[in-house]
Amino acid sequence: MARVLIALGSNLADPQRGVLLGWAAVCTQLHLKNAKLSRLYPSEPAEGATGQLFWNAVGVGEQELEPFEVLTVLQSIERAFGRDRGREGFHGARSLDLDLIDWQGVRLDHPDLELPHPRLQRRRFVLEPLEEVAPHFVDVRTGKSVRQLKAELEELEP
Repeated sequence: MARVLIALGSNLADPQRGVLLGWAAVCTQLHLKNAKLSRLYPSEPAEGATGQLFWNAVGVGEQELEPFEVLTVLQSIERAFGRDRGREGFHGARSLDLDLIDWQGVRLDHPDLELPHPRLQRRRFVLEPLEEVAPHFVDVRTGKSVRQLKAELEELEP
């Protein structure tokens, strides 16, 4: 069994409900064991994203798929929730955004999937819920704990 960390976000329709229903779909389709979802965190659109307030969470669980198989399942769930990455692009509003943050602490550098997520350390909306569900997480790219990453981000923000 491999532990996965998945970031969830939405800022369309009823985004809080979208995140919760998205997590339920993730749990079902990945057959997650020992699944836990953080509470929901509001955030302003970041990194050029558009639309209303986002609601974000991070979930953790154990499952048996390989990283690219997990990615395929997550993208299928996004499409089922109405996400069209081609239409909305990188900065569009999202009915459901699912990002594989970590897969069993593995480092992976591939054009279609980087693990841990390459922008993890710049995203408060990921670090806060991540610390809640995986307080001992260490980013294998930097060797820093989630607490260290969060503290460094706080130093950079006004």
